Amino acid sequence: MPGTDLLDLGGLRLPQWPDTEIRLESGGVPARLLAATALHEGTVLQLQAYRGTSAQWATVRAEFIDGVREQGGTARERTGPHGVEIRCTLPADSGEDPEAGPDLRVLGREGPGWLLRGTVTGPDIDPGPDHEDWAADYFAEVVVVPGFGRRRAVSLAAAWGRVRTAEPIPLRFPA
Repeated sequence: MPGTDLLDLGGLRLPQWPDTEIRLESGGVPARLLAATALHEGTVLQLQAYRGTSAQWATVRAEFIDGVREQGGTARERTGPHGVEIRCTLPADSGEDPEAGPDLRVLGREGPGWLLRGTVTGPDIDPGPDHEDWAADYFAEVVVVPGFGRRRAVSLAAAWGRVRTAEPIPLRFPA
């Protein structure tokens, strides 16, 4: 939605759309914000951003698909409204029907030195021709701020050219 205000979460700027709820997820020790989740009419879109020169969407997609399959789930690429995405079914908990695991749709977008991943559950997993694809449209409007929270310290690993491929871009609570 053009002209929409953006919620400043540090490493991400999220559109403030009508009937969309934003939740922040924290964890780790010390506790820190790990992801932002947007909810709209039963659809849940979890957003996480990463920085690094080799964390590109094609590579991450292949690794994710391999990981799901190694765990006994199913995963495949498909072309969505904004590029290649992943559609998968994770394996169910032990003792349950192996086909009864959760269905996911994973979206990806990259820019210079960053990757944005969106994990979708709910009605927008498989939007039909009569269903607006809220998740993909919202995902396309998210702004990534790759330099947020970057420390300027020099490390021996950086001097040797070792770059972490999945360094999360930190988030903060809105002001």
